Amino acid sequence: MKVVKSNQEVTLPEGVKVWVKGRVVTVRGPRGMLRKDFSHLKIELTKKGPSTIEVQKWFGTRKDISCVRTVCSHINNLAIGVTKGYRYKMRSVYAHFPINCNVTQEGACIEIRNFLGEKFVRRVAMREGVTVSPSQKQKNEMTSNKYPFQGYRYKMRSVYAHFPINCNVTRGCLY
Repeated sequence: MKVVKSNQEVTLPEGVKVWVKGRVVTVRGPRGMLRKDFSHLKIELTKKGPSTIEVQKWFGTRKDISCVRTVCSHINNLAIGVTKGYRYKMRSVYAHFPINCNVTQEGACIEIRNFLGEKFVRRVAMREGVTVSPSQKQKNEMTSNKYPFQGYRYKMRSVYAHFPINCNVTRGCLY
């Protein structure tokens, strides 16, 4: 069964500017600018006020309508990213072979030693502008909390892709 119209509004915090062009949303705040493309979804994005966006879906099934809330959550996360920022934590865990992770080149590279007992040293270079620092409180944990958060997310995913069994990546908001 299809619903004729489903819509939801997103109100962004003060100090955040937003632009909508087609299905591309651009958000600018004190920490920088982020852009997200929703062209893969068949939704309508309209700017209602200086900090309000309306997300609409016409004649959608239940799965189509769920995209409306998802897009609203993405836009809210963009606003949080340009105002407060995010902190990503990655911890290496092991059962038998103790994995040793070192941050080198002033946070621009991670070296992983003794992964599954290997003698080979794996190096993962961070993207430009992304730095990682070892945690002072927790052993085998690395944190990154600098902007832009999309670069961190993608790079932490690439580290996780190298070692899917032995990494735990979490994201938290900076307050």
